[in-house]
Amino acid sequence: SAAEYRLGHLFGAVNVPLLDLELNLAQWVERLPRDVPIVCYCATGALGKQAAQILNQAGFVHATYLVGGLQGWTEVFGPRYLLRF
Repeated sequence: SAAEYRLGHLFGAVNVPLLDLELNLAQWVERLPRDVPIVCYCATGALGKQAAQILNQAGFVHATYLVGGLQGWTEVFGPRYLLRF
């Protein structure tokens, strides 16, 4: 969500709420690159996993998700790699 994104996100991240991805999949399919890995994530990992599955079904073979989401990331790496704005 936009609120989660403002609380912290990884460098280079694009905020795409799951509902937006589901409702506007055709538009995102046109915009997203197919030749680079796409890592979907959310606060805990559950919605990121769903987003990666949607992208996989749409032919994005390099789409995956961040297990544990940003909570898991910060447990391992701390908050120093998160951008907040």
